[in-house]
Amino acid sequence: MSSAVPTRAAVVFCILFTGAALLALLGCVAYLGLHDGADFVSFYTAGAIIRDGRAPILYDIGVQAAYQRFLFQRPTPLPFYHPAFEALIFAPLSLLSFTTAYLLWAVINIACLMCIPFLLRPYIRVPANILGLSLLCFLFFSIWVSLIQGQDSIILLLLYVLAFRKLKQGKDGLAGALLACGLFKFQLVIPAVLILAVYRGRRFALGFSATAFFLAGISTAMTGGIRPYISFLLSSNRNLAFDTIKPSIMPNVRGLLATVAAGLPGVNVFIGVVSLLILVAAVGMVIFKKEILERNGVEGIDLVYTLAMLTTILTSYHLNPHDLSLLLLPILLLMELLVWKPNFAAKPARLLLIGVLLLLYQPITYLLLVRRGQMHKGVFLVLIVWAVVLHAIFRTRYPDGKDSGSVTAAV
Repeated sequence: MSSAVPTRAAVVFCILFTGAALLALLGCVAYLGLHDGADFVSFYTAGAIIRDGRAPILYDIGVQAAYQRFLFQRPTPLPFYHPAFEALIFAPLSLLSFTTAYLLWAVINIACLMCIPFLLRPYIRVPANILGLSLLCFLFFSIWVSLIQGQDSIILLLLYVLAFRKLKQGKDGLAGALLACGLFKFQLVIPAVLILAVYRGRRFALGFSATAFFLAGISTAMTGGIRPYISFLLSSNRNLAFDTIKPSIMPNVRGLLATVAAGLPGVNVFIGVVSLLILVAAVGMVIFKKEILERNGVEGIDLVYTLAMLTTILTSYHLNPHDLSLLLLPILLLMELLVWKPNFAAKPARLLLIGVLLLLYQPITYLLLVRRGQMHKGVFLVLIVWAVVLHAIFRTRYPDGKDSGSVTAAV
């Protein structure tokens, strides 16, 4: 029996070994110079601008371009278009050489990734031990893409995990505050917050709003107002940020429609309408089933949280392959439901869900889509999972007296 459960030493060894392997990979990337084209270039540039006391002109594309020509000899800039408060994180990193900063940022991301299995363990019982859960987290393909790019998607995933824990513990205000800290990618937070605010109510909304206003105040104080940032975003969207924003690689509604209907009049309006309909459908279903979901306790939170994250991915205006790191949490939550609450969905839906989750998890799907230049078609997989979860919420019934506190669905 003891062999079925790894010892603490074995778990620690495997996690440290995995972290060392990831770090070795990133070291090879840095040594070969491949990091010079990574997204971390834009973060390092923003940090350098803040470090030099030039925060008011952070969103001057000419300034960003000049820094990148000097630091990296880049002919065209890789723009930094996140809110200014995030640049404060990279200011101290910009004191280091770019390679050292890149590797240190990788260490920080790996440390955050290592925390996730332990944070989720009380709520995720599949796999049966922490080692299996850790491996599922470490081997998720989009995680590696985020690490190599020097992106911040793992930080956002960690914030989603922490907020999920706080919701489970009934600390709604703190959960809202944690998600507000993820507003450095606001397009990947706001749709989820709308759904969760409807479900959890005033304390969650207040926690989010207070923290969001605080961070907005910091950003505004840094840049001398909100107008420079808004103007920069609008300009970047019109110019597709110097060919760095490519809807064809976005596995969401915008990516699909902007690619297949490119050049057609009114396509942007159509994208907005479709995205709004998906968001309204999710919010409306949560409102419709709110009382029943609340009666079903913590499992109801699993369904709503999964729906919120999937809706965010589908409707976000900007989404890159590394942002699919966020899918890790919905995949794990759905695995938990499939094993321990299999009646949450009808049998055909469960079989479909298992197949799609396998496609979303393993790397071959992503590699094939990228190789063929069809990453935008990945939205169909996410949309299928979203539809199954939405239908599962629709089927949720009041728990009977014998099975009170568990998700109950009509068979």
